Amino acid sequence: KPEVLYNSQRRLFAPADAAPPAPATGFDDYVFALELARAPNATAPGAHVYESLFVGEGALASSEVPRLEFVVSPGLFDTCVTDWRDWRARVMATRRGTYVRAQLAETTIDDSDGETLYFDWRPMPHGSQDARGRLLTWIRSNPAAENVYNWPLLQLRWERGMGARYASTVSATFRWDSPDDVNDMNLEQACMALENWVAWSEAPAVVV
Repeated sequence: KPEVLYNSQRRLFAPADAAPPAPATGFDDYVFALELARAPNATAPGAHVYESLFVGEGALASSEVPRLEFVVSPGLFDTCVTDWRDWRARVMATRRGTYVRAQLAETTIDDSDGETLYFDWRPMPHGSQDARGRLLTWIRSNPAAENVYNWPLLQLRWERGMGARYASTVSATFRWDSPDDVNDMNLEQACMALENWVAWSEAPAVVV
């Protein structure tokens, strides 16, 4: 009888009792590194070859809206601000205790007001593994609306120090980018982006 069949399958229409997705790895389990580099001569042949002038490790400066801060060598900001169009920044994440790493940002400076250098907004790269379902996994495990039409962004800016003898600071803030707006992430969403969006290197190896 139809009613017997329907009643036997009533659970198909019951509300899902699934817990909201949560990250499996905490933010403290990652190490973040920044490289600042300059093209020696933007008009010369091979100008795409950059000279690395700074590499440093970042620390979490805000957990409400996750923001990393990298303390940059004294004097480097003043060197950059006079010819900022030739500079590039890269940010890499490493899972603590392993050699597994991922690219979070590669961008160039887009604007300056003399006190702050603003890097171009480029979404976090997700690698070339889409055929293996990386992006579908991201959407399936994050059913909130913002994860369908927004994508993760690491927003960089470089703030001048108190003078040439003082260190400057590069901040890297985890945001949601979309065609219409940029919104803040929380710490849990940043962890989900690190786990499910970026392309991690293969073969995790424990550091001895």
